[in-house]
Amino acid sequence: MNEFSEIVKRYRMNQQLSLRKFAAQLGEELKNGVSHQTIKDWEDGEYAGHVYFFLAVAMRYKDWRRDFAFECLSVIYPEFDQYAGDNGLEILKEFYENGK
Repeated sequence: MNEFSEIVKRYRMNQQLSLRKFAAQLGEELKNGVSHQTIKDWEDGEYAGHVYFFLAVAMRYKDWRRDFAFECLSVIYPEFDQYAGDNGLEILKEFYENGK
């Protein structure tokens, strides 16, 4: 299991959610959510999620999902750490909107 997989599994277990419920909570207010099979693939280390999905999660939610997104971003996009300051979300929004 890689670092990304461990993060996904840890957050899902901490929230005491099934794969389906975890996927539903991550994508409930997003245009393009995520499936339970994708969550399983992440946990199994098949692949890491896409940067833009986690940016959308980080901008949309203000609860554990934002923390989850930030932690995932720091693994799949190591340069993310430079956005962790006070104005990080504004920088992330600009990054997301400009497709950089």
